[in-house]
Amino acid sequence: MDTRLRRKRLILMAHPFKTVGVVGAGTMGAGIAQICAQNGLKTILFDLDQAALSKALATSRKMLAKGKEKGKVTQAEVTAFESNIDTATELKNLSGCDLIIEAVPEDMALKKKIFTELDGVTRKDCVLVSNTSSLSITALASFSLHPEQFAGLHFFNPVALMQVGLTTATAGLHDAQLIPTLARKQDEVDSMTTAHRFPADEALA
Repeated sequence: MDTRLRRKRLILMAHPFKTVGVVGAGTMGAGIAQICAQNGLKTILFDLDQAALSKALATSRKMLAKGKEKGKVTQAEVTAFESNIDTATELKNLSGCDLIIEAVPEDMALKKKIFTELDGVTRKDCVLVSNTSSLSITALASFSLHPEQFAGLHFFNPVALMQVGLTTATAGLHDAQLIPTLARKQDEVDSMTTAHRFPADEALA
């Protein structure tokens, strides 16, 4: 198995989450859902567009098949993906998730709408995460009724081949959940306070 995929598998196996929801079936959302499902997490990929969901699944299956050919993906991972992946076109289907990762376009109004609606269907202990790399995590967390359960988690593309990049979280999640959950070593993520955007975007501002 490819060392980068092995790293992700170890990261995911260490977490306390059992069911993950991914909002947005674009390139990033599809990749995040694939990694979660192939590593044993019950995963629900949400998008309003059924065609986008179908395309996401087809792309993931193609990537897994190619990875298996090259010896970087095992048959067990392919089987795990098929067993764990599910799709939804209604947010209410994410009500049982322990963790929800938002991966929609960088539009503050759109993200506000999503997180506001998620408050109406998720448990109060559900961890909400945004994949944003340019918007304020503090601002996004303010849209949730439980900002202490909110975090930023930026994946790099292609998700299946890259380790988690940057993480920002509220004080309640910083040490207790996200950092140990998503990295085997402290230096595998760049932990920052919630008041700032990611470094690359600060430099461009």
